[in-house]
Amino acid sequence: MNNPLHVGRPNLGNRESFLARVNDILDRRWLSNNGPVVQEFEKRIAETVGVKHALAMCNATAAMDERLNQDRLENTMAFRVSIC
Repeated sequence: MNNPLHVGRPNLGNRESFLARVNDILDRRWLSNNGPVVQEFEKRIAETVGVKHALAMCNATAAMDERLNQDRLENTMAFRVSIC
């Protein structure tokens, strides 16, 4: 990498691509709660870490609550991914 990534500054990549993605989200008027972008995100995370399913949560408290409810299931794993 020629340019360092700075923690306190957003690293958005290609501005046009980012704005096209944001405009698509706003045009759909579906920002969260299992919308198409959330489904794509969960699918890509699952593929990246090599699992069948991934579940995006709004915050760590919700994720931990869900994880506690999973104790009755076999072969479950929970981990945190932060994207800022």
